[in-house]
Amino acid sequence: MKTYISLIILAFFMSICAYTDIKKEKLLNYVTYSGMTVGIVLNYIFYQKDGLLSSVVSILVALAIFIIPYLIKQMGAGDVKELMMISSIMNIYYCVGVTITGSFLGGLWALYRFFIKKEKHIKVPLGLFLFIGLIVYQTAIILFA
Repeated sequence: MKTYISLIILAFFMSICAYTDIKKEKLLNYVTYSGMTVGIVLNYIFYQKDGLLSSVVSILVALAIFIIPYLIKQMGAGDVKELMMISSIMNIYYCVGVTITGSFLGGLWALYRFFIKKEKHIKVPLGLFLFIGLIVYQTAIILFA
């Protein structure tokens, strides 16, 4: 039950991120920071000190991993904060699964735009594809785990 509550909250925040990424081409700080805060509080309520520690460590690990693509200009700062938010609400393992799934789908979309539409410069709205990745990844967990 706790996992489904977390997933609903995560989907809520990620849907806002997907929308703003499409409409404004940016992820809003108040959404990502609010999501991180809710994740920390939620995990503390559900799992006490262990949940708090897990959330904080997951945020720091996500930052350590995803700061590298940001520094080489392959990902925006908002994307890094969204991934930290996912880690805060769920955990770093779940975040990596969603990231791999969403990035794969975003890559397929970019290949379509490049080869079929003949576009040269393609900007992938990662916030949108992370949200789609969340849906696909969680569906795969439900069906195959």
